[in-house]
Amino acid sequence: MLKPDKWILQMVKKEEIIAPFERKNIREVSGQRIFSYGLQPYGYDLRLSPDILIPKRGTVLDSKHREFEKIYDEAPVIPPHDYIVALTIETVKMPRGITGLIYGKSSLAEAGILINATPVDAGFNGRLRLCIANLNSVAIKLYAYEGIAQLLFIEGDGLPLKDYREKGGNHGKV
Repeated sequence: MLKPDKWILQMVKKEEIIAPFERKNIREVSGQRIFSYGLQPYGYDLRLSPDILIPKRGTVLDSKHREFEKIYDEAPVIPPHDYIVALTIETVKMPRGITGLIYGKSSLAEAGILINATPVDAGFNGRLRLCIANLNSVAIKLYAYEGIAQLLFIEGDGLPLKDYREKGGNHGKV
């Protein structure tokens, strides 16, 4: 079952499942329109961190042995048909019995940005790692500290035998 804003608020107070947390959906800062972030009716709009990973280039990218260059960029520009890996500002602490799904924002999708992220398993605790692809034929500029994707919370039909932490997971760290 998809969890509503009321449940998210309760869990933030009880277990601090999102930090930092914004109760309102913020669409403007200092009179400037931004990509929104904060609480939604059935999810939470996450923000882009300036902590960016750029894949090291070679003739072949070995999917088992990836190498990245870490950079700090408050306005990263993704070249045409390229991608970056970025973290969220927010740290997410996924409760046992809950899995998170991440979807891109429509305003960014319309510009040609595709957000790819794996499910956020029960027991995960850390910043979320997003693969952000530019499908457009021109470079696209993004903005750190603004909304990048929405996290939905889905309740499973019972508790897992082992959650992410118990299985030794370690994503979400740079």
